[in-house]
Amino acid sequence: MFKISASSLNHLMKMAGLVDRSRVLRILNHVLIRTDQGRVVATATDLVMWIRVEADAEVIEPGAVAIPREMSARLSGISGELWIRGDGRTVAIEGMAFEAALEGMDPEDFPSFPVVEGPEIRLETASFREAFEAVAFAADRSEPLSGVLMEGNGSTFAIVASDGYRLAAKTMPIASPASFSLAVPKTPLGKVLRAIREKELIMTVGQEHVAFRAGNVAVVIRIAEEFPTQTIRKLLAMEWERTTRIELSRQAVKELRTLLKAAGTGKGIAAAVLTAVPGSLVVRATDWNGFSGTVTVPAVVDGGIDIAINTRFLMDALRFDEITIEATGSETPVRISSDGWVCLVMPMRLNEL
Repeated sequence: MFKISASSLNHLMKMAGLVDRSRVLRILNHVLIRTDQGRVVATATDLVMWIRVEADAEVIEPGAVAIPREMSARLSGISGELWIRGDGRTVAIEGMAFEAALEGMDPEDFPSFPVVEGPEIRLETASFREAFEAVAFAADRSEPLSGVLMEGNGSTFAIVASDGYRLAAKTMPIASPASFSLAVPKTPLGKVLRAIREKELIMTVGQEHVAFRAGNVAVVIRIAEEFPTQTIRKLLAMEWERTTRIELSRQAVKELRTLLKAAGTGKGIAAAVLTAVPGSLVVRATDWNGFSGTVTVPAVVDGGIDIAINTRFLMDALRFDEITIEATGSETPVRISSDGWVCLVMPMRLNEL
């Protein structure tokens, strides 16, 4: 039996709710809450991600209960202190103006939290989150490309995503130099980075899992076994004999975004044809609904080219105020970059537009 504030219990349950629900194992739709030296620890998992959160509590008698995740919604309007006790599968929750009895599950059936051993890397949470958000758009929703590749090389940390048609990579410095390479599913990593509010987190790289610790939160994510790491490395290392380089200012990028947004509101595939001429970039956007729009923006141009890019792909790549576009021809990737960030996009065939 233990006593905990309703707000703390609600926080534990909400954090546990970051884990996806299971359609196979009923126990995975529960939150394991156990006592640990004057504190309570809540754990949830879908066997891809494990999340563990600690909170202060008044422990009368050590024990553990497995509570259905739906309990989080019922606790949202409760305040004050709550007493929680359980005897195996039966759980009772009592407060000043709240009393509930529910059927849980045997806490002994709950999967154990993985122990991850390996090198520890200290990361600035905000920079890590920014790097992830700068590449996550390029990750495919289908396996095995629904993950992101993270690599450490000395004092540099890189995070990369690709869906086979485009690739995005972002590098950032790290305080603790390390060498590692692993791929993890995009969705759980994104949830972790959005939920953590501490300025720094510690990443531990193991053989089968990667762990993150920040404050009273610990998260473990299973490493993706199938991921085209070697292909991605080759794409990043390729040297194209670039014939065109286009540098766009903040205002030019803003005007391009306005045009591409208008072209992308209809159904069907929209295309943007980029024509580089001395001192300017001309972009003509069309879609299958008959929309056609053109914008000419000033640019620093070296070379000339006529190339087509999927409008949504180009819009995704215009996420920084100043960008550089480099291209060789109509059948090789277009390189879009900005200060430690790069995006490779396969062009469309002009004769099909």
